[in-house]
Amino acid sequence: MYGEIKHLIRHGSIYAVGIVISRIITIVMIPIYTKCLTPAEYGVLELLGLTTDLMSTSIGMGMTAAVGRFYFKYEDNADRHAVISTSLLGVVTVMAITALSCILFSEGFSNLLFSTAEYASSFRVMFLTMFLSSAIEIPLIFLRVKQRSVAFVIINLVKLVLQLGLNIYFLVYLKMGILGVLYSGLIGTAIVAGYLAYTAFRETGIRFDFGIYKEMLRFGAPLIMAELSVFGLSYADHYLLNYLGDLTIVGLYALAYKFGMMVASLFTAPFRSIWTTRMFEIAKQEDGHKVYARVTTYFLMGSLTISLGMSCIAKDALRVMADASYWSAYHIVPLIAVSHVAVGLISVAGVGLLIQHKTKLIAFSTTAALIVNLIMCFALIPVWGAVGAALATLVSFIVRLAIDTYNSQKLFHVSYDWRRLGQTLALYLLLTLLALYVQVENVVLSILANGAIIVAFPLLLLALGVLLPEERSFIIALLLKPFKKTQPAD
Repeated sequence: MYGEIKHLIRHGSIYAVGIVISRIITIVMIPIYTKCLTPAEYGVLELLGLTTDLMSTSIGMGMTAAVGRFYFKYEDNADRHAVISTSLLGVVTVMAITALSCILFSEGFSNLLFSTAEYASSFRVMFLTMFLSSAIEIPLIFLRVKQRSVAFVIINLVKLVLQLGLNIYFLVYLKMGILGVLYSGLIGTAIVAGYLAYTAFRETGIRFDFGIYKEMLRFGAPLIMAELSVFGLSYADHYLLNYLGDLTIVGLYALAYKFGMMVASLFTAPFRSIWTTRMFEIAKQEDGHKVYARVTTYFLMGSLTISLGMSCIAKDALRVMADASYWSAYHIVPLIAVSHVAVGLISVAGVGLLIQHKTKLIAFSTTAALIVNLIMCFALIPVWGAVGAALATLVSFIVRLAIDTYNSQKLFHVSYDWRRLGQTLALYLLLTLLALYVQVENVVLSILANGAIIVAFPLLLLALGVLLPEERSFIIALLLKPFKKTQPAD
């Protein structure tokens, strides 16, 4: 069992290093964005990106979710290559038709979202970027299933560095505002998409198997509603804040989301990069059920550590890095951060639904949670604004987690250690409340106090016996391994 855990940690750590570096680059951009863009412009940029993401999700037909499943269905490399080539050709073709249609109606999109045609050119750039992005996702999944984690990380970092340099040039030197950010994304995406599509087809060949495509659609189609519902759960509040409030509130909320989503970026994304390709293999193992239970416990501990960290440092980080007009965003971060812990837990606790091909149940849970989210948004946003939106998101994700866990347990029972899960969550809530209520005006002292709270979490897990003796030994050995000297051969 620990061999499988080590495998997940090794590859997950490589993904994590890349994502940490990418997050550092993103954080470096915050002072630039907040100096060159007003909160309202930041809100416009957020809604533009969300709209094209929504369309990509709608027409992706669940293909990205199907690739990993069908790649491992076959043993022969020729069939596996056919899965990659078929899915890539299918997604790019559908996306090309969609993007062209949307470009023709860019003014309509601008009027619908912002009640003005002013942002039509911005939508055109975004739709073109959306098309190019369709040639990136499948090749990146191909790298993951081949466990080429280093190549995966390098390619993503190259794209980020390209966009960072272009952002600085367009925003700071040319002062192009929103369009500068969009052109940076377009150019970076074009370069990376061209390279990835070429290398993928060079290895797999250009082949379209209609039979495989139909099977993948049958598996992925029910996930479209699930993916749309997840999108709605995460981002419907952004649109409703614009509808019930204004673009300035959207901008502040979007910035808070950057910090809250660090849970996904620093922990969930690296974990899922390896988990989505390994969970089907683990199901075949004798101790697979035990591995799932342990992974869930470790996932909660790790993700809550990141969530606590983001909640503690958000206020100080905003005071140091952002313009004063953005500072009030800090108090939304804890709710967003813990929401993304719940999102990550869904991928572990709901594993039985994917193993048993019950994707329709995933669609049901996400739709139910989305309904809860929309009702709560309309009820809470007029009263509490952005805080109400964040609270609605948290409750709806908990609803989905509960439904998926219940259905998954009926199909593929896992004996979770509920005592340790509960202890971990209780300790996290206590320290988060402490961080929120202890206010230190001096920035340096505040950073030190918040740092102490963050460090206290794992130390208290150890001191209170939440971690088992064997786990402590495993963690200590893992931490000391890089420092051990190579023993001379006898």
